Order: sequence, then structure tokens, then C-alpha cells
Amino acid sequence: MSVSQNLHIVGRLVVETVRFTGEGCTLSQATASLLTEQMIDTPVTDIVGWDSETLEDLVGMELTPSRLKCAELALVAFRAALEEHEISDDTSVV
Repeated sequence: MSVSQNLHIVGRLVVETVRFTGEGCTLSQATASLLTEQMIDTPVTDIVGWDSETLEDLVGMELTPSRLKCAELALVAFRAALEEHEISDDTSVV
């Protein structure tokens, strides 16, 4: 499985646009699509706080540990991108 995201974060670190491309199981792709829709106009600090309950609410079902790994792939990629670019509360990325 793999996910690649393009983020456009401005101002007070709110996600303005996000796109993803990826390969993987149906759950990973569906969740990535739903997550990217939810990320738009959402503060980065809120997204970083999303957890398994957020994902389960989003997909509308309880996730077993192995399915949770698939579902959280896009969220893990988002967090990794923040770390890679050292984004903090006083940083803007375009």
C-alpha cells in the first residue's frame, strides 16, 4: 500500500487543498478519499488529533486492528508530511 498527498496549507495552518494518489486495498483508498474531503478547511492541529474513533465514524463501521492499519494510511502519510516539512503553528506551507 502507498499513499501520496499534495497539501496546500496557508495562514493559520488550515488545509486549503489536499489530493491523494495511492494503491492499496479498497478500505485504504476509500478512507483516503473521505479523509481528504474532511481535511479541507480544517486546522492542522485538529487533523493531527484525529484517531481511530474519528476513522470509524468517518467510514461508518467498527474497524479491527488489521483494517485500522489500512484505514489510517492516509492519516499516517499526512502526519509524516508535517514532520518532514517541520510544520509548526507558526509555519505556512504553499
